[in-house]
Amino acid sequence: MAWLRMLLIACTALRICAGSARAAAADEPSGVRERIVQLCGAEWPPFAATSGAELSSGISIDIVKAAFARLNRPVRVRALSWVICRRAVSEGRLDGVIDATPAPNEFAGSHFSSMYPLAVFVVADSPVMQFEPALLNGEEVGMVRGYRYGHVVTDHADWHRVDASSDEQLMIWLKLKRVKYIVTDAFAGPMLAAKVGVEIRPLRPLLDVSPLYVSFNSGNAELAANFDKALADLIANGTVDAIYRRYLPYDFKEACKRWLAK
Repeated sequence: MAWLRMLLIACTALRICAGSARAAAADEPSGVRERIVQLCGAEWPPFAATSGAELSSGISIDIVKAAFARLNRPVRVRALSWVICRRAVSEGRLDGVIDATPAPNEFAGSHFSSMYPLAVFVVADSPVMQFEPALLNGEEVGMVRGYRYGHVVTDHADWHRVDASSDEQLMIWLKLKRVKYIVTDAFAGPMLAAKVGVEIRPLRPLLDVSPLYVSFNSGNAELAANFDKALADLIANGTVDAIYRRYLPYDFKEACKRWLAK
């Protein structure tokens, strides 16, 4: 009877294995699993907030996740310093960068979902009330290393640019009176200042306002085109407006009117 007992044990084991295989198959998605799209960016409230080593929430992150969900592609957005992020994309180690001005060798579509209203900021009790370019001649002006500010900054050769590693570090410099002027954006500036504990204000008029894109490396032309189509759909169906209202008291259309019209 020992042989019968062994036979029963073997049959039971086969049934368990078969059931496990069926359960595993049911858990697997149909078709070939797509490679995870690897993006990067820097923390920039309210557009991108960190959780560990990744950017996990914010306007841009929610939009990116929604767009890639339409493409049935998993996506990960790494939190890196801007210089390291840009280098990783240009070298092809990462697929693209969020909230960026596209570099000449990168691909970006015609649709944007964030913008960068750039201003010179001072501490709240500064006697300077109006922005005049000549006022900054010979002065140290804090900026972020690796950011592409464009001609509105580079044209002013008499400004003494000093580079910080992040916008938050710029706020610390203002608080410690390391510099009197910094260049940052009208979205993140006040939020980061509150975090650091310094009162600041922008000088008017603004320096510039630029639309920002998800920009893909030179090997991802097709991915860039597919993403742009998905983003266009999200703008048209009101999803992008709804995402903006999760974080701001106005939607994407109003943000474009408020900032890009200036």
